[in-house]
Parts: sequence; structure tokens; C-alpha cells
Amino acid sequence: MSDVTPADYQECPLLVGKRLYLRGVEPQDLECFRKAVNDPEIRRYLMTIEGPLSYSHERDWYDQLSKNASRQKTLSIVLKEPLTLIGNLSLMSIDQKHGHAELGAMICDEAHRGKGYGEEAQALILEHAFNEMNLYRVYVRIASTNPRSLACAKKAGFVQEGVQRGAIKRAGERIDLILLSILESEWRERHQ
Repeated sequence: MSDVTPADYQECPLLVGKRLYLRGVEPQDLECFRKAVNDPEIRRYLMTIEGPLSYSHERDWYDQLSKNASRQKTLSIVLKEPLTLIGNLSLMSIDQKHGHAELGAMICDEAHRGKGYGEEAQALILEHAFNEMNLYRVYVRIASTNPRSLACAKKAGFVQEGVQRGAIKRAGERIDLILLSILESEWRERHQ
């Protein structure tokens, strides 16, 4: 999906897994993200974006990242072999006082979905959230029409807390949001 070549990246991994790593978002990443967000199949699961987005919208989002660093941490997901940008994930609405944040993720290209990359990226960011950021709870809100993301969250140990009935509207249809979370103690129990 991305025309970004390895030479375009200023590689500086923050979190490293077996098959991928997470790094800060670079300006070169924006084209890939814009294309993905403008894909109707992806956009229908995004909570905050109605789309379609222009390059200037993505640039504004990128410019806001450093200004919102205390409330949001967004990282790019990069495959090691072949070196390929495949998506991003964010810890949003970070609340250090109460120790919680919301997790959101996007795998940009259908060819990279269903291969466990989202699960690996999620595991890396959860380790960072609980070990480095000292968070107590990480939660996700997932559209009830998104079984792949629901399965990924449950596999990672997220527990369903509730349902926000009809919380979002897509193509004239009301869709429920499933609220799931994982506590630091639950995460540690799974990773001993």
C-alpha cells in the first residue's frame, strides 16, 4: 500500500518485537495513513474519523502529535523483513493521575491483516504502558461489527466491561461499541 522505501525511513525503534518494531511517526508515514483512513473498509471501524481525509488533515494531525505528547502516544508499526510500514497504534486520553489510557490501532493494508501483526504490536505497547508508563488500566472501544479486532483484544487478555449501545453511526446505521480493558495485574499474570 505504501510507496515509502526503506531509505525514506529514519529508523529509530522504540519497542522491538520478533517480526516488527514500533517507532515514532515520521512525516513520510502520512501518505500511507491517509490512504488507509480513506479506505472505506478501514474507516467504518474508526471512532473519530468520518473521512475522507486530505494530506493537509494528516499534516495537521502530525503537527499536533508533539503538542499532545502528555495525552497521546502514537507509534508507527514497521515490519522488520521486508522493511515495511504497515500501520500505527496509539495510547490516547492518557490519564497519569488515574493510570489509564485508550488503545487504538490500524493495520493499513489488507495484505498485512490476519497475520498476527496487530497482536504483536499490541503486546509491545501494553508492555510499555504497564512497565514504563506505570499505567493501571488500558481499554479499547471496538465496533461490534469488527470481529477481527474483538478477537485480537480478547486474545491479548482484554475483558469485556460493557456495551455502548448505538454509540456510532456509519452509513445511516447505529453500531454498538464494545468496551474492553486489561488491568496491569491481569497483564502481569499472563506474562510471568
